[in-house]
Amino acid sequence: MKPSEIAAHWPLNQHPFSLGNLLILRQELEILAKLNHADKVTLFFTDKIDPIPDYLNKAFLSQIHFELQFVNALPPQIDWPPRIPSILMWPYSSFRRIHLLSQITRISPSLLWPLNIQETAKEIINSLRRKNTFAVHLKNQGKGAEESDATFANWNLLFEKFPETTFILLGADPLPNNLPLRPNMQKASALKLDLSVQLAISSLCDGFMGMASGISAGAFFSHIPYVTFKHPSHHAQDMEIEIGNSDCLPFAKPHQKIWRKIDSVENLFSAFEQVTHWIEK
Repeated sequence: MKPSEIAAHWPLNQHPFSLGNLLILRQELEILAKLNHADKVTLFFTDKIDPIPDYLNKAFLSQIHFELQFVNALPPQIDWPPRIPSILMWPYSSFRRIHLLSQITRISPSLLWPLNIQETAKEIINSLRRKNTFAVHLKNQGKGAEESDATFANWNLLFEKFPETTFILLGADPLPNNLPLRPNMQKASALKLDLSVQLAISSLCDGFMGMASGISAGAFFSHIPYVTFKHPSHHAQDMEIEIGNSDCLPFAKPHQKIWRKIDSVENLFSAFEQVTHWIEK
């Protein structure tokens, strides 16, 4: 490979696709590209996936040029992940490589959205702004609260209580029929916002709240204040490995939290007040 290029590998038979996993790997590679002054990353996928998810290419829209290739055999040089057995064992859902890179490079994780996507996201945020603009993702995969699906009745009370705040509802998760769309609520799907713009909004809005999900990774890899909720029983063993008893990712800033709590009314109002405080500091 040329010095200005990085080669990376994703073995699909060991690490299945998800939006969150793709964004984690993208962030790793963006930090690596910054460190090496690389302007191109070639990501090789071995093994097959059918069908290829629609969100694959959108997840890798970046200021760095990503070339995605599905291959049977790898080229002789692969730069990432490093050929260190202990690191190769870490799943692609893990934040540990990002933490390691940020420690070594002192580069703070922040997704490099292309300038046109950034500008579109900022225009949307400003056009909808009231007092503050919150990006929200209400996960609803039909698997119940213990899988971190949102408790919609509680979120409804939050939206009702703070009419001066704009809440942009990201994602394509279905909303229940009994969740009224108030004037301070905007559905990204109704606005026909591309997924890449939605993810940029989650990185660029005043603050983020929501359920832990792939979309919330946009906030994880940003500088904005956020609180995400993850049910205490959801991926409990993995979360213990990733953050132990902490309430944040190891590279997070003091105003960025993951609460392993249920999204009760009390917790939602507390999170909103906390994020608003951080915004207004």
